[in-house]
Order: sequence, then C-alpha cells, then structure tokens
Amino acid sequence: MCCCYGFQGLSLELKPCHMTALVGPSGGGKSTCVSLLERFYQPQEGEILLDRQPLHLYQHKYLHSKVAMVGQEPVLFSGSIRDNIAYGLEHCPLERVQDAARRANAHGFISQLEHGYDTDG
Repeated sequence: MCCCYGFQGLSLELKPCHMTALVGPSGGGKSTCVSLLERFYQPQEGEILLDRQPLHLYQHKYLHSKVAMVGQEPVLFSGSIRDNIAYGLEHCPLERVQDAARRANAHGFISQLEHGYDTDG
C-alpha cells in the first residue's frame, strides 16, 4: 500500500483474535494506517488485503467493529463513564463495558467511584 506521504512497501500480518498496537513517534503514520484499515479513505496505490480479500469488499460497519484507535489525548463525551466506554455500540451490556475497562486497567479505579460506571463526566 502506498499513500502520498505515508507508506511504501509496508506489509503487516496481524494474528486473528489478538490485539495489535501500532506505536511510534508523532507523524509516523499510525493514524493514517488505521484510517486506511477502517476505509476512511482508499490507498492511492497498491491494495490492502484482509484474509486475502481486497479490503473494499468488507462493509465499513464490520471494519469499524474490529479496528480502534486510542489517541494520545483522552476525549470524553458528555454522559456517564459507561456511555463513554460503550460509545458507538448499540445495546452494549455492562459486562462488556466492564471487560473493556479491565483490559484498559481502569476497572478498579472506576469501581471505587461513588457511582461507579454511572458517574457522569
């Protein structure tokens, strides 16, 4: 895949059912890579394959459910902590929200708050 200022000859092999982190300095192309994987825009040259199939064959909703980006600065929306963790997911059960918080090492802190996951930001 190639992007005007981004990648030339980039090849990634991501393992199924594993979390992968792209890390690097500011301006290194991490956000561009994620944006390409989520099909926010198309590569100008080359192609992106997922399970040996061109990425454009996958629906945006599917890709957005599999790819996430954590920015350098936290962004909180109005609403509860639960609402912020489940943002963008329909009918997300509390157990799934708590699991996400555990994976982010935030469950203990949140649980100590007076209103827990219902604490408003």
